[in-house]
Order: sequence, then structure tokens, then C-alpha cells
Amino acid sequence: MYKMNFMTRLFRKWQDKKRARHSGFKKQGIDERDHEYVSGKGRLRRRVDLRPYFRKARRQGKSEACTAFATTSLLEYKMTRIRGLNNKYYLSPLYNWYYSKLLHWGTADINKGVWLRYALKAVYHEGLPPENLMPFYNWNKYPDPGIEAEAFATLFKKYLVKTHYTLLQSRQVKDALAREIPVEIGRAHV
Repeated sequence: MYKMNFMTRLFRKWQDKKRARHSGFKKQGIDERDHEYVSGKGRLRRRVDLRPYFRKARRQGKSEACTAFATTSLLEYKMTRIRGLNNKYYLSPLYNWYYSKLLHWGTADINKGVWLRYALKAVYHEGLPPENLMPFYNWNKYPDPGIEAEAFATLFKKYLVKTHYTLLQSRQVKDALAREIPVEIGRAHV
């Protein structure tokens, strides 16, 4: 039994290295500031559907802003489900992507993805305005945030609670979903 587990782990490491070479995928490391998620002891529910609490999916076009869309969607969920606020507007993924790229790449004038860590850091450091103040359809022009967007984003920062968890195993992801806690998963080419 031990030999089989060892061989399985060895094979998976080889697959990960092969996948990384061919796709540009780079695994993000653990940060000492991360909080490890502790799974519950009970049985998992067979089905959990959080779709009624999320807004409709939006198109990101040819941009590599998937982490910004996932992050803003997660925060919109938090506002509607947990805080009970009326879902009147979308948050701006372009604003989040702008500051995420500054943190990750040092410039916002590129069409590159970012790690989830940078998208979340951008939210905590810079906040988020409604999308109507920095709409995504202008993404390829790399606009700077306006004064009004910055003002709303500063107010939004006060709303946030600075906690996030790192989920490392599929059991932890399943457990979080069973507790109706949405999970943000992203992949950035770096």
C-alpha cells in the first residue's frame, strides 16, 4: 500500500512538471499570512447550489482578467448573501485588475493575468467601486481610475473584513461549499 501511494505521488509530481512546461502554469506558493481552512468533521452534503446568490456571468473578452472577475463576483455574493444588501450594481473588475497588475507586474498597461493573491490584495489596499464608474468595456485602453471611482473604492475598503483562507485539498474545497461558503479558484499564466 505504501509503495502504491509513493508511486502515485511521484507520477503526479511528474505530471505537474510536464503540465507546467507546456502550459506556462506556475503554482503559487503558500504565504505565511494565509489562514489555513479547517474542515468540519461532519458528512458533506451531496449537493449545494449557490447560483441564486450570484449575478449573471460577465464576458471578459480577450482580456486575461479572470481573477478580477472571480474576486468581484465573490464580493458581490458577500454583499448580497451575508450582508443582506440589495444587489443594485456590479463591482468593477477593471478597477481590481488595474491595481492587481500594478502589484503583480509593476504596470497596468499590459494584458496579463494575475494570481488571486494579488487580486485580493488589491481589494484590501485599494477597495472597489461600482462598475459604472470604471466599466470593463474600456479594458483595452488601460484607463486610469477616475477621482469618483477612487472615492467609492476608499469607502468600500471600510466595508471589508480582512480574512481569507487557503484551501489546499479537495476535501477542504468540498467542505467549504457544503457550508455554503463560495470558493474562488483561479489560474494565471506567469
